[in-house]
Amino acid sequence: MEASSESFNQRVSRCLLWEKVKEGHVHLITVEDIEELFHAFEVYDPDLIATSELVRLCGVDGTHLSAEEIAEWIKDSDKDGTGEASIEDVHRGITEGSAAFALVKRALFGEEKEHKITECSIHELLHWMHYEYDKKSKLWSLPETLFLFTAFVISVVLHLNVWEAFKSSRVYNVALTYGDFALEWAVDRDSLWSWLLEGWLRNVLRHDMISFARDPDPDKDPLYTNPFPGRILKEHQIVGAVRFRRWYAVGAECTASKMWKDLYPACNMHGELKPDDWYVFYHEKREVIEERMQERARNFWLD
Repeated sequence: MEASSESFNQRVSRCLLWEKVKEGHVHLITVEDIEELFHAFEVYDPDLIATSELVRLCGVDGTHLSAEEIAEWIKDSDKDGTGEASIEDVHRGITEGSAAFALVKRALFGEEKEHKITECSIHELLHWMHYEYDKKSKLWSLPETLFLFTAFVISVVLHLNVWEAFKSSRVYNVALTYGDFALEWAVDRDSLWSWLLEGWLRNVLRHDMISFARDPDPDKDPLYTNPFPGRILKEHQIVGAVRFRRWYAVGAECTASKMWKDLYPACNMHGELKPDDWYVFYHEKREVIEERMQERARNFWLD
């Protein structure tokens, strides 16, 4: 029996199948390779092998398969559970089943490290100790964490909105007085629109590359050659657009007595104030913005 077992091991180990298994080239395994394996098992006719016989591969050296992979191979070869497999079944099991996936993954990524649950090597222990030391040295203590969280909450509650932050910077005062037409010179509605068109749009926004390139003569308008796309006075970034807001009140019925109404027929009372917004998008051409400003001036957007 011992001589027969050795003869079987020698026949199986000489099969060309195992070199392809070793390299993970499962796509190169042919039906002829499986026929050679069947002949090593001395199975010739009717080309069916008992799956219990394939278990004997676990005792053969040089298959480059673990016991678990051989078990998966047998399972994939006997999908019907009849206990027998043909050459085609065994070929499909090694080229398309779970064992094939394991072989390809091992060829690509190498052997997986076996993680032990109850023990580790000295090298692994030292690596873990260094990792824990480095990790804990970078962590904040609890008082520092609470202090930062409290500071964050206070900053959220007391933070400035966009308008207040803009007014707190020096750019706000510069924007009101910069250029050849300052806001302080605006004394009525018409002069305010003049400041928006001649002062704010040309000297503060300065965004339209096409308009500025249109008239490069510095003697006529030196500011035309110095646009700042997407910014206010080249310092403050615009997010989308600049908003203009006016507040208006809806008229309400006068609450005076009939006598006073008779004396003052035009008696009226303002209702709740409501906002009306108008946006100037920085990607629009200067001519478009000028036309919209002039249209709002003609329609008494500011009364």
